[in-house]
Amino acid sequence: MGIIGLQRGSITMALTLVGVGLYAGAAYFSFVAQVPGTEGVFLRPGFAILPLVGIVLGPLSGFATGFLGNALADGLTGYGVTTAPLWHVANGMVGLIAGLLVLRLRSTKLWMDNRAEISAVVGIVAIALGFLLVFGDIPISGMTPWEVLSSEYLPTVFWNGLATAIGLPILLQIASAAPRISIWTRLTTRTAG
Repeated sequence: MGIIGLQRGSITMALTLVGVGLYAGAAYFSFVAQVPGTEGVFLRPGFAILPLVGIVLGPLSGFATGFLGNALADGLTGYGVTTAPLWHVANGMVGLIAGLLVLRLRSTKLWMDNRAEISAVVGIVAIALGFLLVFGDIPISGMTPWEVLSSEYLPTVFWNGLATAIGLPILLQIASAAPRISIWTRLTTRTAG
């Protein structure tokens, strides 16, 4: 691995850690608005940060941002870092899946012409797939599949999907406009395929 590869790796790691901090901070400040009738589902407008990191920096950065950011937010709010490990993994899977879904797509004309719309769809699909892991709460919590579906999975997918559909295209435009991140996005796009 040459100097360029080491620089890219260092920059990716630094930006991933920034993503973890932003996601944890946004989640921390979201823990005040629980969705009524749910088991710990909160309105999280900053959720769009998670698929953004997966899309811009790649699947591994997306997973790290979701897993570490959610664990850090749980720790900061007093829930405890180890309270809901499945939810940490589910958040990580959202970033991983979003990154995987656009890995080859980012270098196409279709992506360049429609990235706002595609990123919103990718984010929602990643949420729907990633949060399937919360069904692992069934043996842990003693909840029925219907209870998990109605009080955890569907509200999480709906509210995080709404935040992502609105926020992700906006954040992607901001990231594309920021000179350093925009340059980095072009570099990683060339090496993604």
